Amino acid sequence: MFLYLENLPLAKVIYLHLKKLWVNLWVVLEERLVVSPHFYGY
Repeated sequence: MFLYLENLPLAKVIYLHLKKLWVNLWVVLEERLVVSPHFYGY
């Protein structure tokens, strides 16, 4: 438990970085889906 508390700042930085990357990836995917209507089955 103590190791977890000591590594919390680093884990938080990694988590926020991965979260930002995931959000950016999701935005790109959404833009591509909007640009390509056939993905919705139209």
